[in-house]
Amino acid sequence: MATTMSTVTASPAHPSSTIVNVSEDADLRLIRVLASTTTDPSAFESTCSSLISSGDAAGLLRAVISQPGAITGLLDESYSVDECASAFSLLAALLDRVRNAELEKELGGALVDSVCSAVDGGKRKSEKRSAMVAALFNLRSDGGEKTRLLAKIVELADTASLTPGMPKGVSALADMLESNALQATLALWGSVPDIERRALYKAVVKAMDSVLVQLAEEGKGEKGAASVEVEAERKIKATKERKQTYLSLILETYSEVRAYTTTKYNFCRGVQYFVTITQLPIFVHRTYVEFFLSFLFINGFSQCVCTQ
Repeated sequence: MATTMSTVTASPAHPSSTIVNVSEDADLRLIRVLASTTTDPSAFESTCSSLISSGDAAGLLRAVISQPGAITGLLDESYSVDECASAFSLLAALLDRVRNAELEKELGGALVDSVCSAVDGGKRKSEKRSAMVAALFNLRSDGGEKTRLLAKIVELADTASLTPGMPKGVSALADMLESNALQATLALWGSVPDIERRALYKAVVKAMDSVLVQLAEEGKGEKGAASVEVEAERKIKATKERKQTYLSLILETYSEVRAYTTTKYNFCRGVQYFVTITQLPIFVHRTYVEFFLSFLFINGFSQCVCTQ
């Protein structure tokens, strides 16, 4: 009888007395599903079975990633989005058994690349790819890795799930990308490298451009009720504001810009304090202070931003 997706998650007829055997059985069931869309199912299944028996999680992941059709086969129409995400979660869980942290991250990145590189097959397959990357995102704990995965989720998401200005709860992703909420989340994840933050922020800016294009296309249709037009304008305004916010956040990921911002703040506070304690006329306007500091630092920023 052919192996179906339901047999991957179903309980075995005779439960094993050890966790190890249960895990091996689940791995074998998953491999049978993945093998059906490879170029040589028998050879693939034989190779993977040997790796499972020897407990080589890294080798098993490499075998799956390197085999054309093994992962992309999950995007087939015969599998639902939930089935696709569940199977990929079982595969991603193998990362926890890799005993080398760097190799674990490398294989995790390769898994994502294998999903994202799949030929676009319309909205349905895009939804599946997003669900697969989200499944891996939920299993990882490293802040930098989660930030990188979130950027991929944003890149794969459709505009409907990214559009700001909707009531909270309509789209979990749009809610998560609210700048204050995301900054708080990144803080909870611990130390996230600037390069990962920058990539995420750039992904959001690009996504907001796509949302604006979609909203403009929708606005070309027949005019609806006044309330509909007001709602559309509100979404456009919220999208533009979110884009501008993330453009500013991109700049803040450069150390030179942070140094400038801190220096400008401290200098302005110093001038205000001096004027206060000496009770002199306020002859130094803030605009001139900012112009002076910009003159001192602008070359540094330009070189920094333009070389990235």
